[in-house]
Amino acid sequence: MMKTIGMKDKGYTLKDGFSSYIKYQTVKNLSEASIEYYNRCYTEFTRVIAEDTILKNLTLGNVQDYILYLKKKDIVDITVNTYVRGIRAFLYYLMSIGLMDTFKIKLIKANKRIKETYNEEELKILLRKPDIKKCKFSEYRNWVIINFLLGTGCRLRTLRNIKINDLDFTNNLIKFKVTKSRREQIIPMSHTLSSVLSEYMQYRSYENEDDYLFCTVFGNQMQKETVQGAIGRYNKSRGVYKTSLHCFRRTFGTSYVCNGGNIFSLQSILGHSDISTTRLYFSIENGELKKNFEQYCALDQLGQVKSKKAIQMKKKR
Repeated sequence: MMKTIGMKDKGYTLKDGFSSYIKYQTVKNLSEASIEYYNRCYTEFTRVIAEDTILKNLTLGNVQDYILYLKKKDIVDITVNTYVRGIRAFLYYLMSIGLMDTFKIKLIKANKRIKETYNEEELKILLRKPDIKKCKFSEYRNWVIINFLLGTGCRLRTLRNIKINDLDFTNNLIKFKVTKSRREQIIPMSHTLSSVLSEYMQYRSYENEDDYLFCTVFGNQMQKETVQGAIGRYNKSRGVYKTSLHCFRRTFGTSYVCNGGNIFSLQSILGHSDISTTRLYFSIENGELKKNFEQYCALDQLGQVKSKKAIQMKKKR
């Protein structure tokens, strides 16, 4: 039986504390994905620190042991910090209600890597339309999913929860009811995506408009692992070995700005609360950012001015 939280209860254990924390976050109506994230971080933490550890005995040294454990795993520093953030939020909660001694928990210094996007050749391959008359429904559906991801930049969680009645073909709009921020969004539907989805609806049989847009062959909602596996197999079958679904989101964001889109409009479409997050989607490796670079580069502009003056002087001579 779980102990009642008491500010002076020195027998309160790590397990008790986490139960209290999850209850606290659930009452706050935190999303299932966030609860799952904290559970994952806690599970890793308990591989180093026993669940029956008395909270008053927890120290910064225990957290440092946890960080060392994570660093020994085959994960990048950014991922290490992702796990540390989860535990830090949990422990700071315990500190705030007086169940732990207070100390600061710092993230490790991590190099920020440029995240990859799909290049033009890969996209041409992935967007090559399958023969609807010959292919299976699943292959056609996967092709439509890729069009949807590249046409909206949405997250996997949002994609899985799109329903048929979220599509407004009259005004070319799409409603996102399930988002990371938990705020509904309405974004434009491009003419290309509208055409793809209109045709898809002729093949996707459904009972009512409250059915999920992307479904299994049995008409059920696709689970996270189902979508990941389906797109992974689809990509590899076409010789594209990048299989990250989030990579489509980065590709959408990079392409949007490189083709003249406004970064603030992109922030709204991607649902970012902070513009700095939107800026992370730009990669010089993409090649798109190199376009017209010399037209705007100060060095090249000054060099052109000098060259013109030199030519004029030669002509005078």
